[in-house]
Amino acid sequence: MLVAHRIAETATRTIEDSKIAGTRLVLASAALLIFYLDPAEPNYHLSLTYGALILYALYSAIIYRLTLSRSTFLQYIRQWSHWIDVGWYLVLIALSSGTGSIFFFFFFFSILVASFRWGFWPGLRVVIVSAILFTAVGYILRAG
Repeated sequence: MLVAHRIAETATRTIEDSKIAGTRLVLASAALLIFYLDPAEPNYHLSLTYGALILYALYSAIIYRLTLSRSTFLQYIRQWSHWIDVGWYLVLIALSSGTGSIFFFFFFFSILVASFRWGFWPGLRVVIVSAILFTAVGYILRAG
């Protein structure tokens, strides 16, 4: 009975991980496509923004591939993936239009992943940390 429960839990986690990784890959690919079609959005560092978007898309593709192959390495990334995404989004916001960037909305993906995967309090932590870091980036870019 316990073995069947663990097998079902592992299968559910694998499906959940692949859906999250697939959504991350679609989000990264869509952002890259949008910036390719309409490069007017990032006002500051266009080439750096493209570079960061390409790296984020590659990161997303690697995570998706690891999920499909059921790599054991994924278990280490799993608990930190929403924080890694917050870091990527902060970099993209800082490189693009600052606090007016469309990447602000990407924070919702990290918030949803943390909330659905780990619960209310971890989701709330991601909200608070994202808001503080977003505000800090805004102040830094405004001062600089």
